[in-house]
Amino acid sequence: MSPLAMAIVGFVVGTLLVLGGIFMGSRGGDLDRMAASGERVTGQITQTRTEERRRRRNGRTRTETDYFISVKFTHPDGRPIQQERKVSSSVHSRYRGASISSPITTTVVINPADPGDWMVAEQLESKRQSAGLMMWILPVVGLLFFGMGAFGTVKHIKKKNAPPQMAQQYPPAYPLQQQGGPVPYGQPPSYPHPPGQQHPQQAGPNDNVIYDANQDNRRT
Repeated sequence: MSPLAMAIVGFVVGTLLVLGGIFMGSRGGDLDRMAASGERVTGQITQTRTEERRRRRNGRTRTETDYFISVKFTHPDGRPIQQERKVSSSVHSRYRGASISSPITTTVVINPADPGDWMVAEQLESKRQSAGLMMWILPVVGLLFFGMGAFGTVKHIKKKNAPPQMAQQYPPAYPLQQQGGPVPYGQPPSYPHPPGQQHPQQAGPNDNVIYDANQDNRRT
């Protein structure tokens, strides 16, 4: 990953994680108020069930399981309510085996800010713990990504401001070989005969004869 891409990913993911931590903190506050001042009524768990979903990621098929319980109670305003709600696996395990003929008694907590929002007490406590945990984990992980973004930014600036480097010369992979052996550096070239010196010639029979044209005329 290039320094610029590292900086962008670090800051974007870090910001999203910090915002997620803020959201979970706000959600945790709402759940705390609901647990503190919510109205509690007695209800019954009449049924439990599970639902499996298959998801394919990165070429692999994963099976995810959702857990549901059916809750029956009378709302404080007099309305009878029977509704199925998605819960955590721990809450589902607590009420496993409940049926219409053999219901299990539970406590339903109603949100004072929104009477239509309610959940069983065990699910409310599970969500409070999860929100409180994620409220701290998400920002901490976000700070780590911010650190990665800062490191990528510094590295990108250094790379951008670095002076250009000369291309390094490398010796040839196969050294060139000179034909005819090494050159005798430092030694004067040798000639068969010293320059400027001629070979002595032997005198022939006509070398000292002077040509006389009158003599040729007298002969004729």
